[in-house]
Amino acid sequence: MINTDIIPELNNKDYIDKLTEKYDIGFCPIDKVEDLVLFIDKYWKKDHIFVLSRKLLDWQHLDKKNNRYNFVIATDKNTKEIHSILGFVTTSQYDDKINNTLAWACIWKVRDEISVKGLGVSLYHYLKCNLKPETLCVLGISKETVGIYQKWNFKTGEMNHYYILNDSLNDYKILKNYENIPKCFDSPANTDKTFKKCNKDEFKKLDYGSFTSKNIYKSKDYYINRFFEHPMYKYEAVAIYSEDIVIGVLFYRISEYNNAKALRIVDYIGKADTLIGCIDCFKEIILEYNAEYIDVINFGITNEVFNKAGFMNKADGDLIIPNYFEPFVLENIPLEYAFKTISKDSECIFFKADADQDRPSMLKE
Repeated sequence: MINTDIIPELNNKDYIDKLTEKYDIGFCPIDKVEDLVLFIDKYWKKDHIFVLSRKLLDWQHLDKKNNRYNFVIATDKNTKEIHSILGFVTTSQYDDKINNTLAWACIWKVRDEISVKGLGVSLYHYLKCNLKPETLCVLGISKETVGIYQKWNFKTGEMNHYYILNDSLNDYKILKNYENIPKCFDSPANTDKTFKKCNKDEFKKLDYGSFTSKNIYKSKDYYINRFFEHPMYKYEAVAIYSEDIVIGVLFYRISEYNNAKALRIVDYIGKADTLIGCIDCFKEIILEYNAEYIDVINFGITNEVFNKAGFMNKADGDLIIPNYFEPFVLENIPLEYAFKTISKDSECIFFKADADQDRPSMLKE
C-alpha cells in the first residue's frame, strides 16, 4: 500500500480533535481574504508585502482552480476572528497540470495572546490530510521551530551559499571582509561550454525534456510562469550550451545596493555536473553586468560540483555576503531548511526561488 501520510506523527492527538469544537479549520475561502490580510498586518508583520500588494498575494497564493487562497486558517466559531494561519505554495501554483504535490510552507503564526494547545500544529494536520503532499518543505525557518520539524522526522540543515567575485575589482560596496580571500575556486574551464541569454519565446522552443534531470514537481510551464511572468521582479535566463546542444538553463536576477550590483542565481534546470567547467562563462556574465559578484544558494548539489564550476563556499572563509536586500542587511544570515518526502521519485534539490524566499519584501517607490 502506498503511503500518503507525510506527517503520521500528528495522528491520534486528542487535543487536535477537540479544537474542532471551538474552531473552524480549513483552507482560506476567497471571501475571507480581507480577514487574512488583516491578520498578516496585525499579527505577523506590519505593512507586509502581502498587505501592500494584493497583486503579489494573488500571484503567489490565489488558487483559482480550487477557488481559495493557499493558507490554512483557524477561525474562532464565536468571534469569527482568525487565530492562526499557515501559508503554503505548491509548484502547481505555476502550472496546474502538475499532479505531484510538493508544498512549501511559509507564514506560520498563532496570535501571541492565544494560548490554545496544538492550535498551530492543527493547521499542519489539516494540510497533510487535505492537500496530501508527497513532499513538504520549509525554507527560512527560525531556530525556534527547527526542533518541531525534527520531532516530525523532517531533515533539517542550512542552505549552502556559493559565490564568484568580480576579479577586476579591488573594492566592493556590497560585501565585507573580502580582503585576502579567493575570488573564485581555481578550477579548469571547459571551453566547449557557452552561455546564451534566453527570453520567454526562446525558452518555449527549447527541448525541455532533453536536459532536465529527474524533477516531478516542475515543468516548462512552471518555469515560464514562475520567472518570465513574475508581476514585480525581472528575471533573466541563460541557456548552457555544449557546442550547439542545450544542456541546462540558469535563472537569475539583479539585486542592487549602494550603486552596486549582485547577480543572484535563483533556480537551475539540468544535471548537476553540467555546471562543471563553466567558470569562464560565469566570469563573463559578471563583467557584462559590471556586477560585484554572482552567487547561488542551494541544497542538494554537492560542494565539489560548485567548486568545479568556480564557486567558493561562503562557509570556507570570513566573507560577509548578504542574502537580504529588501531591506539590505550586511550580515551572514543562515537560511535554514526542513523537508520530508514520501515519494521514491522525489529529487530534493532546492534553490532560493523555491518557497517564498525570492519574492519582493518592499514596494518600489
